[in-house]
Amino acid sequence: MRIDQLLAYLRPFYPAWDRTLEEGLVKQYGLPLDRKLGKLSRGVRMKAALVSAMAFHPKLIVLDEPFGGLDPLVRDELIEGLLERAADATMFISSHDLAEIENVASHVGYLEEGRVRFSEEMTALAERFREVELTFETAPALQEQWPEGWMQINSSAAVVRFY
Repeated sequence: MRIDQLLAYLRPFYPAWDRTLEEGLVKQYGLPLDRKLGKLSRGVRMKAALVSAMAFHPKLIVLDEPFGGLDPLVRDELIEGLLERAADATMFISSHDLAEIENVASHVGYLEEGRVRFSEEMTALAERFREVELTFETAPALQEQWPEGWMQINSSAAVVRFY
């Protein structure tokens, strides 16, 4: 299926479909309407998905890891597109990478093993959490158990990072 065929297929499902918005988003993202979805990069497929999700003015948008595997330029374009429509819809964005959504989200909730560990405004969260980077002269002997308060622990060679 080509991008233009996908959009034509979806239009009848949504009485509020906005062709003007669709055309504007297609132009904004430079989508090649005559290309098959299966032949597109992940970034271009995500742009097409965003157009198909936004063209009918949804009130709720749920995105699961929408920016994973995208190059920074495409990620920034998608974020910009979401922010332009943020006033019209509530968005739930699931991501394991807080840095990925900190410029998008106004509120953040953290789920762990099916439980909400915290839910608060992004500004309050940013004030409470800091990234810590430890650099050693030689690689330290790393533990298997880290302190309970450490989150997103990454280590490589002589560097350990955590929140």
